[in-house]
Amino acid sequence: MKTLPIILLWCITISAAAQNFSLRGKVTDAITQTPVTSARVELLQGRDSTVYVRTQTAPDGSFTLTPRRAGDYTLRVASLGYHPQSRKVKLTAQNPVIDTLNISLMTNDVVLGEATVTALARLLTVKQDTMEFHTDALRLPPGSALSATIKLLPGFEMDKDGKITYQGKEVKSVLVGGKEFFGDIQTALANMPADAVETISTYEKTDEDKEFRGKVDDDKAMVIDLKIKKEYLASWNINTDMAYGTEDRYVAKGFASTFTDRRRMAIFGSVNNVSENQQVDENGNWNYYSSANGLYTYRKAGAMFAWDNGKKNKETGHFKANLNANISYNNGLYNQQSNRETFMPDNNSQFSYSRDRRWNRQKNANGNGHMVWNIDTLKRLSLYGNFSLYKSFGKNDLISSTYNSRQETDDPAYELNRPDLPDGLRQQGINSMKSTERSERDYEYYFFFINYQHLFEKDKHGIHLYASTTHEKNRGQTDYLTTYRYFRPDAPRPEYFNRQYDDTPGQNHSYDLSAYYFWNINKHFSLEAGYSFSHEQDQNDRNLYQLDRYEGYNSDNLPIGFRPSTADSLNAVINIENSRWSTTYNNSHGGNLAFEGKFKNIEFNTNITANAYDERLYFLHNGTHYSPSHNYWQLYPNAYFKWNFTKNGNVRLRYYGGPGRPELQELLPITDNSNEMNIIRNNPNLKDTWNNNINLNGQWFNTQRGDNYNIYVNFDQQSNAIVNTITVDPVTGTRYTDKVNVNGHYSIYGRLSTEQPLDTARRWILSTSVSSSANRRRSYIGKELSTNHNYSAIVNPSIRYRRDKWSLRLSASYTGEFSRYDNNTAYNQNGHIFQAQLAPQVELPFGMKISTDLGYYKRTGYSDNQLNHHQWLWNANISQTFLKNKALTVQLQWVDILRQRTSEYNVQTASLRSYTRTDAFLSYALLHVIYNFNLKGKGPK
Repeated sequence: MKTLPIILLWCITISAAAQNFSLRGKVTDAITQTPVTSARVELLQGRDSTVYVRTQTAPDGSFTLTPRRAGDYTLRVASLGYHPQSRKVKLTAQNPVIDTLNISLMTNDVVLGEATVTALARLLTVKQDTMEFHTDALRLPPGSALSATIKLLPGFEMDKDGKITYQGKEVKSVLVGGKEFFGDIQTALANMPADAVETISTYEKTDEDKEFRGKVDDDKAMVIDLKIKKEYLASWNINTDMAYGTEDRYVAKGFASTFTDRRRMAIFGSVNNVSENQQVDENGNWNYYSSANGLYTYRKAGAMFAWDNGKKNKETGHFKANLNANISYNNGLYNQQSNRETFMPDNNSQFSYSRDRRWNRQKNANGNGHMVWNIDTLKRLSLYGNFSLYKSFGKNDLISSTYNSRQETDDPAYELNRPDLPDGLRQQGINSMKSTERSERDYEYYFFFINYQHLFEKDKHGIHLYASTTHEKNRGQTDYLTTYRYFRPDAPRPEYFNRQYDDTPGQNHSYDLSAYYFWNINKHFSLEAGYSFSHEQDQNDRNLYQLDRYEGYNSDNLPIGFRPSTADSLNAVINIENSRWSTTYNNSHGGNLAFEGKFKNIEFNTNITANAYDERLYFLHNGTHYSPSHNYWQLYPNAYFKWNFTKNGNVRLRYYGGPGRPELQELLPITDNSNEMNIIRNNPNLKDTWNNNINLNGQWFNTQRGDNYNIYVNFDQQSNAIVNTITVDPVTGTRYTDKVNVNGHYSIYGRLSTEQPLDTARRWILSTSVSSSANRRRSYIGKELSTNHNYSAIVNPSIRYRRDKWSLRLSASYTGEFSRYDNNTAYNQNGHIFQAQLAPQVELPFGMKISTDLGYYKRTGYSDNQLNHHQWLWNANISQTFLKNKALTVQLQWVDILRQRTSEYNVQTASLRSYTRTDAFLSYALLHVIYNFNLKGKGPK
C-alpha cells in the first residue's frame, strides 16, 4: 500500500511536467503610459535567484515567458533609464497560465552620464547643447506627418504658416543624420512620416566654413536633425494624398524619399487650389486652410539630392554635394475692397473707397547646387550656384470713388461711377476712377560663387578668398486704360481719359572679390582683417507711350493691350516727360576688422566695416542729360555677446549700426506725373540715414521639470529717416508724394513666453506668452509735421491636456492696438481683439480619429466700423485607417463650417489709415485618401 501514494505522486509530477506553462504581460512607462520596448524580463528561481528563463519586450511592450514546470518564481523586469521591478508569481497544475502581468516602470534621473529629464526619460535626453527627443515616447496615430511630432515637443512653437521656433529662435533647416538635405522646411514637415524618425535633435549649428578655420560663429543657425530608423534606410518611402471636395476644391500630392549614411534623395509634386502654404493645427496635423487671397491653383514639382563621402568636415578629402530644383505654375483670381482715410490740413479728411478684381498667372523655375571639397586639412574649396526664372501675366480691374465725408452706402466705390449720379452724392464727391491694367513680366537671375580657405597652420592662421558674380535681367510691360471724373465745380476739367503702354527693361551685372586673413591668437581669442571690392552696373529704362495721342486710341472702344503694330508708330507717341534711360556704376572698396573671444560660458565678437564708394549715374530724362557722381565713406559697427549662464540657458545680446543713403536718381530734380492722380516728386536735399538696432534674446530650459522660459527684446532707432509725405489736392484728390527726412522714429518690441508642465507626466501643459510693442512714426500733412504713436499688448495663455488616445486644448488671447496722434486726438483709436478656442481630439480603438476646433473671435473699438464684428470659427476632421500597418487613411475635413470667416486688416500711419478686405473661398469640405508605403531596400550603404 505504501507504493500507491508514491505512484500517484509520480503520475501527478509527470502530468504537471507535460503541461504548457506561460506568463504573459506588458511593460509600460509609469508616467507616460507608453510601451517600454526591449526591456529585459527574467524569471528567477531558488534562494540564489538563478535565472531560469528570460526574454525582451516587443515594440508594443508585451512579453511571453514559457517555463517548463510549475513552481514559485520571481519575475524581474529591468530597462535602461528605469528602476527595476520584481514580483512574486506561482504556477501550478491548476493555474498554469498567468496573462495579466502588467508592469509599470518608474524612470531614473541619470542615464549613461547624460542628463535625462525626470518623468521624461523616454522623451528627452540632454547632451550638452543638444536636445534629443525620442519619438516613440509620443502616442501619434499611424500616418502622422513629422509636423505632428514637432508640435508636441516642449520648447517648440509652430505658427500657422509652418514657421518653427525653438526657445524663441527660428529653425533655419532640417538635417538628416547631421547632414544638409531639406532646405525647404515645410516640404520636410508636411511629407516626412513621423514613424520613420527615431529621434529629433535640435541645436545651434556652427557654419561649416567657420568651423574649418576655427572661427567663432556669432550667428549659429538653429537646426532640426532627424535620425532615421534603420528599417527606413536605403528604401523608398512614398506618401500620397488625393482629395476632392465642395467648391470644386482638390488636392493631389506625392512625396518620395530615400536615405543612407551618404546619400539622400527626394522627389515631390503637388497640385491644389486650397493654399500654396499649408497650415498646421493645434494637434500637429497639416490642413489646407486658404491663404485668403481668393481662389488660386498651385502646381509645384521638384527634386532634391545630397551625397557625401562620409569624411568629417575638417578631414582631408571631405567631399559633399547638394542639388535642388523645382518648377511651379500658379494662377488665380481674387477680389479686394479697401477704404482709406487720408488726413488733410486743418484736421479734415478725404475718404476713398475702391474695389479691385485681379487675375494673374506665374511660372517659376529654380535650381541650386553646392559642392565642398577639402583638398587636405589646410585647404578647402567651395562652389555654389543658383538660378531663378520667372514669368508672370496679370489683369486688374479697379473702380474707386473719393468723397469729402465718410460714406455708409453698400457700395461707395461704385456710387460716383454711376451714370445716373444723384446731385446730393455729386456734391460730396471729389473724383472717381475706372481703370483696367494688363501686365507681363519676365525675370532671370543667375548667381555663382567660389570660396577658398587656406590655413598656413592648422587651427592657427590662414587666408579666406571669395569671388562671386550675379546677373539679373528683367522686362516689364504694362498697359493702362483709365477714366477719371471730377465733381468739384472748380476742378480743371470734368473728365480725363488715359491710355498708356509702359515698357521697362532692365539688367544688372555685378561681381565681388574679397580676401581675409584670420589669426587664432590662442584658444580664447582670434583676430580677422579683410579687404573687399565690388563692382555693379545697373541699367533701368522706362519707355512710356501715350497711346491716346494716336488716332483711334482715345476711347475705350479698343480692348486693353491693343497697340500700334510698328516701333515707328510707338515712337511717335512716346511720353518724353516721363520716360527715362539710366545706367548706374558703383565701385566699392571695403575693409573689415574683427576681434573674437570664446570661453567656456562666454562668446563675443566685435567688428567694424568701412566702405568707400564711387557711385556714378548716367541719366536721360525729358531731353536732359544728368551725370551726377558721389564719393563717400560708410561705417558699419557690429557687436555680439553670448553668456551661457547654465547648461541649458543662455543670453545673447547684439548691436548693429548702419547707414542708409538715397540713390542718386532719387536726388535728381525730376517729377513723375505719368499717373495724373498720383504724382511723385524727387527731393535733391535728402540726407543720409543712420539706424541703431539692439537685440536681446534669452532662454532657459529646466531639465528636471521640463519647463522653458524665453525672452526677446528688440529696439530700433533711426535718425534722418526717409519717409513719403503725401499732400492731397482738395479739389481733384490728386496725391503728391514727396520724400523727406524726419527724426524721432523708433520701435521697441518685447516678448516673454513660457511652457510649463503642470504634472510629472506632462499630461497638463500650460503655455503663456505676453508681448508688447511701441513705435513712433512721423510724416507731414501739408506743411505740418504729424506724429503717430502705435502701441500694442498681447496676452496669449493656453492649456493642453493629453492622455493616451485623446487630447484637449483650451486657448484664449487678448490683443490691444492703440494709436495716438499728437496733432489731432480725433484720429486716436483703441482697438481690442478677443479670441477663445476649444480643440478636442480623440482616437478610437478601431483606427478612427476625430478632431475639431471651435473658436470665437471679436473685434471692437476700431475707427472703421467694418472691423468691429464677431465671428464663430468651427473646423472638424474625421479620419479612419485601413490595411496592414495602417498604411491607408481616409479623411473627411471641414473648414469653416459656419461660413463666418473673413479676411481683413487695417493700417494706421502718420498720414492715413486704411481698411482692406479680401473675398475668398474660405469654407469647404474635402475627402482625402492618403496612402503611405515603403519599398524596402537592402540596408544602408
